Amino acid sequence: MEERRISHGERKGIAEMKSRSISRIFSSRGLAVVCRVVVAGVFIYAAVGKIQDPAEFADAVMGFRILPLQFVNIFAIILPWVELIGGVCLLSGVLVTSSALLLVALNVMFMFAVGSAMARGLDIECGCFTLSQAHAKVGWSLLARDVAIILLCLPLLSGIAGREGKSKEQQAMSDEQ
Repeated sequence: MEERRISHGERKGIAEMKSRSISRIFSSRGLAVVCRVVVAGVFIYAAVGKIQDPAEFADAVMGFRILPLQFVNIFAIILPWVELIGGVCLLSGVLVTSSALLLVALNVMFMFAVGSAMARGLDIECGCFTLSQAHAKVGWSLLARDVAIILLCLPLLSGIAGREGKSKEQQAMSDEQ
């Protein structure tokens, strides 16, 4: 059988089709809803455990040896509420893009903390979900989980996710702004 060579124009067309397919996937409202619910669930679950036991979470924060001691308790009290508010906003569809951006920033901070602990050879638990009995140790799996959460936030950052429940006129007005 004879192989046919693909011309430059055909390659360009194929690349454009792939690009449009990927952008359609990221702009899908159904995907955005699934991502919103999953990310919201993760952060709400994580926040509730930390809110219920701030002393345990403060111990986990202290183990990272990043913050000065005088800031550990206030951080351990405020962070779970930020996670909870971000998760509730995502779940309810309010300020979706802003909430997703906030949660991405938190994940970047978590990745920095985990990477720092790994680089310094600290053998500590992450404190991510203090409700669970078996805490995860800092390591590559935590970094992978944070990357996965960031990837789940990408469709939410496009602004598509905040359009649910809006009429076509409201969508057109917000698109013009």
